[in-house]
Amino acid sequence: MPLKNMKLLVSTNVENIKKLKEKNIDVAVSKTSAQLKLEAKKYDTVIKDNIDVNFDNIIEIKDYIKNFNADIKPFKQEVISVYSQKGGLGKTTLVKKFSESFQKTLKVLIIDLNFSDGGSDLSYMLNLPVIPHVGMYLKDKSKKGFMENLVQYKDNIFVMQTPPKINLIDDMTDKDIIDIITYARSEFDIILLDLPNSRNSFVMTALEQSTKIVVLSLGYPSELKRIKENLNGLNYIVIFKKPVHGYREIADTLNMPYIKVNDLDVSSILPKILKG
Repeated sequence: MPLKNMKLLVSTNVENIKKLKEKNIDVAVSKTSAQLKLEAKKYDTVIKDNIDVNFDNIIEIKDYIKNFNADIKPFKQEVISVYSQKGGLGKTTLVKKFSESFQKTLKVLIIDLNFSDGGSDLSYMLNLPVIPHVGMYLKDKSKKGFMENLVQYKDNIFVMQTPPKINLIDDMTDKDIIDIITYARSEFDIILLDLPNSRNSFVMTALEQSTKIVVLSLGYPSELKRIKENLNGLNYIVIFKKPVHGYREIADTLNMPYIKVNDLDVSSILPKILKG
């Protein structure tokens, strides 16, 4: 008879091993060691990660984590856009704070879509080199090209940055935005999109690919009505920082999800975003 709730994780992924912190779980780091453990002990479940094994009672790690109840929440493939209708509200600062607030075992990618001649605020803020950038990825558009043209900002934080000149993305399409996010989903736990304060096809495509959208706002009536119209049907929350008088009444009338903050403190903002 198998021991109750005994599980074997077959993996060399340190991050996933750390995520699955249960009492009755053993780890094998190769197919051979997994076989030896299975011969020595009966397990009710074998969790398959990044090693090619074919045993009885096997379950893919993505399916196991989906039903895994633990203190550490799996954030796999969360795509968070940071957006606004007006400039100067602190979008890029908030993206930077978000990226640095996740636990270090999570891989984070920032995708900068603030295209403009001279580079973007994010590149200057993070003191990134001019190359590589998304224009270089567009030359072959493969997953290999995607990975090779990311800039590493910190151990677990990477950036796909804008080019120094906007003509370097003249042939970029909405499909390229989708492909970039698709590649990102296969490699990163958190994808953060730094969006411009405009409404074009690139922005709308990015918003539609997002699992969550954070909108910074001052609370002007016309601004909130445009937000409601543009993001109808999408999963968004409005962040009011020092909003104008009367913002609450309009937001409530429009049935908008929102929170008011005194500053862009991610410790108070991020839990509410991830919960939504």
